[in-house]
Amino acid sequence: MIAIIMGLYKFTFSYSEMPVGWFESFFGWLSGVAESALPEGLLKSLIVSGIIDGAGGVLGFVPLIMFMFFGIALLEDSGYLARMSFMLDRIFRMFGLHGSSVMAFIVSGGITGGCAVPGVMAARTLKSPKERLATLGTAFK
Repeated sequence: MIAIIMGLYKFTFSYSEMPVGWFESFFGWLSGVAESALPEGLLKSLIVSGIIDGAGGVLGFVPLIMFMFFGIALLEDSGYLARMSFMLDRIFRMFGLHGSSVMAFIVSGGITGGCAVPGVMAARTLKSPKERLATLGTAFK
């Protein structure tokens, strides 16, 4: 199971490296064009530093998320995600969690360290509010 999760993260970061580079290059080019075309001032700062760099920073994560969710979809379609949930249920019960909390832990990086936003979205799928709160409280440091 640990090898599968490590493989998922290796897959995500290895194969998304090139598309992330494309996004960074595009937004760097766009920033350079706007920098040279606009006169100095607050508007230039707003467009270059605020809008272009801000959008580039957010959109730079899109390939990572796409590849990670593609890998998770493969695990779910193969039935392994359900097995992983079953295997971790006994361990998670010691902490007052349910085995289906594993999805929130995987996507939030609670197992490997990462971004909590997809984990919050994944925790919404848990059935009871108590399980959701317990998962949110333990998955996000």
